[in-house]
Amino acid sequence: MNPPSQPTPLSDADDDIRLQAAAWLVRRADEDWLPEDEQSLQRWLNADAANRQAYAHAQRIWAELGTLGQSGLLPEQGAEMVSETKPLLQGTVRRRMLWKGAGAAVFAAGAMWMGAGSQIMLAFEADYRTGVGERREVALPDGSRVHLGGDSAVAVRYDTRHRQVTLLRGEALFDAKPVNASGGPDAERRPFVVAAADGRTRALGTRFIVERLDARTQVTGVFHQVEVSLDHLPQDVVVVSPGQRVSYDRLGMTALQVLGEDAGQSWQRGLLVFERAMLADVVGRLNRYHTSRIVVRDHALAQRRVSGVFLQSDAQGAMQAIAQELGARLLQLPGLVMLL
Repeated sequence: MNPPSQPTPLSDADDDIRLQAAAWLVRRADEDWLPEDEQSLQRWLNADAANRQAYAHAQRIWAELGTLGQSGLLPEQGAEMVSETKPLLQGTVRRRMLWKGAGAAVFAAGAMWMGAGSQIMLAFEADYRTGVGERREVALPDGSRVHLGGDSAVAVRYDTRHRQVTLLRGEALFDAKPVNASGGPDAERRPFVVAAADGRTRALGTRFIVERLDARTQVTGVFHQVEVSLDHLPQDVVVVSPGQRVSYDRLGMTALQVLGEDAGQSWQRGLLVFERAMLADVVGRLNRYHTSRIVVRDHALAQRRVSGVFLQSDAQGAMQAIAQELGARLLQLPGLVMLL
């Protein structure tokens, strides 16, 4: 007899889809779910096979948590609670769970599933990494230095022609040993390049910051200049000077943003500075310093803009201040903080 087939696992690129699927499942259990909400869900499911796969996985998690009946289908709307008898080693336990509590549990399970997969990949790829809330300084073979922020990872690939560091996750401040083509036999002639997502940054001087967010990467000049280009358009180069920032994704690059000369100093002092930043990006950065995973349930809320200066060591206080500013609610669960 052949073993039952297993669903194909989603790739790391689908992390956001996994959380979207869990969010849809949570919303569907809400008593305020409307016919138009069901239509929106069906459009999302029909838009991509990956969406349907992620949603099916979220349903399986829900079932394993004991919140589904024997049919394996989502209950009819309006049901306030479900119960299930589960055999344990020494008897039977009857469990009852409120819908919203169950939905939050599914959301938490989805977040943990997403995080577990990415952590396993990092263990194979990264040469240097940090945990949540940890900062680390690394000396590279050529004398360059990398200052890793929380929950960040890099892979180092040096050869006779190139010095390349790949930012796999998070953020890092780079102090690159500058190129000296006219020096002696020990002078550094290889370019120093940081690859991240869909582009790369080449040092023209020494110090700069590269940060990977959920949907894009941003590069901040700190001392001297850097060149930023996209992998599929290497000839189109943007020069970033100290106090400037550029962001890019697979579609292109933004215009240069002027931040001020102290951008690097704020980072090194352990400050998180946001100037009309999208909440989704803010949460992405705070997650590197918060022991529980922070998620935003509502897409419209995730697009709201946030300004402020916060300590990396007080991500919880930052979340409370942001929630108050936006008029949102915080739901605290084991290992998870939901912004509603």
